[in-house]
Amino acid sequence: MPDCVIYNYQETRDKDFIFKAFKENWNLLVDVSCWPEYSVKNIEEDLFAENREIRVLVKFGISIGFIVYRPNKPNKYYFYSDSMSISILFIDPLYRGNGYANVLINYAVQDMLKQGNKTEITAVINEDNISSLKAFKKAGFEIVKVQARSGLSAHIHVFRKIL
Repeated sequence: MPDCVIYNYQETRDKDFIFKAFKENWNLLVDVSCWPEYSVKNIEEDLFAENREIRVLVKFGISIGFIVYRPNKPNKYYFYSDSMSISILFIDPLYRGNGYANVLINYAVQDMLKQGNKTEITAVINEDNISSLKAFKKAGFEIVKVQARSGLSAHIHVFRKIL
């Protein structure tokens, strides 16, 4: 999309946007078994864990989405030794439905292909996050597992894309 640019995370430009996204959408972005206070307090620690890449989608100078992925680490819900994982995908609700999620997913896939020698990419999506479920299906990911979480009504969907 010519009106958008994908940047590496930059604290001065992106931190407020990402923290606002978590505060307002924590139940879609993180494991819903966590309390929102825990999630919001630990965002920075979780986001900047070792081997995580954060990319921010900017349109006309405004941050409208971000993706967090791990080129060299499999997902804890679906372990496969040759797997890379996408941890978080977020598009501002004002910009959803315009293909921006697929722009970020495709960017992450291509970047992971350059960085690693793995054979698949996984992503875990909360079943309440309908936008992300649709985006990953559209990007060629397949559901390989639906997992219930104890004490919760929401399930998680584990997606996989073979490279």
